[in-house]
Amino acid sequence: MKNEVFNQIANTIVEGDPSATVEGVRQALEMGWEPLDIINQGLVVGMNIISEQYSNGECFLPNLVIAARCMSFGAGVKKTPAGGEISWQGGNWHRPGGYP
Repeated sequence: MKNEVFNQIANTIVEGDPSATVEGVRQALEMGWEPLDIINQGLVVGMNIISEQYSNGECFLPNLVIAARCMSFGAGVKKTPAGGEISWQGGNWHRPGGYP
């Protein structure tokens, strides 16, 4: 189950789908996985795959940039101690209800 979740997150990076990346990270956090494990075994694996594809000429620079943006969004998903989610979007932290 753990590998399945991490593979799903990695695939969202390769596919360049930031919404799916954020959703995958949220699901992994809700399942109780450690944030560092999610980053190392999901997000970084996806970046390694897309980087290898770029090196082999299988994708182009825009694909790499989009994947990096997905990684950034995924790594920015956090849980506050009170359980409310905050996320990194557009260079700013966003919290439920819009409070700072």
